[in-house]
Amino acid sequence: MMNNLIKTSIIIIFLLVIIFISFQLMIGKDYGSEVIFHTESKNITFFCNISDTSELRHQGLSGVTYLPSDRGMIFIYDLPTVKTYTMKNMQIPLDIIFINDQQKVIQIVEAEIGMENITSIGPVLYVVEINKGLSSKYDIKIGTSMDFIKI
Repeated sequence: MMNNLIKTSIIIIFLLVIIFISFQLMIGKDYGSEVIFHTESKNITFFCNISDTSELRHQGLSGVTYLPSDRGMIFIYDLPTVKTYTMKNMQIPLDIIFINDQQKVIQIVEAEIGMENITSIGPVLYVVEINKGLSSKYDIKIGTSMDFIKI
């Protein structure tokens, strides 16, 4: 009887350790940066996936069916250039925030599912995607500065 209790306890502890390690790996992999927008009234932080390779940029948030309100994705480019995005294979509407090399917002597009040819009005070094409507809600607008911290 005591042996069974010890075995069961060991199995439960082992499973809890596995769950904890998996959760830690998932957090580290999925949200590798904090993106902070400095609005006129306060700082707004989003925990974002980093998309800094052509493969990750191509994948983006396609396939995502739910995005928590404090999450998003930051696309980081090597050189500032005009960028074009599409919502063709997206399942959730997004705010697409175009940010120049001085880390200032130059354009915000409230993008609906299926929209195509969403092009920045000028060269950008960063693009941040968050749930549609959050830019307005948090007063993120043209000229708002942005910082990001890799976690």
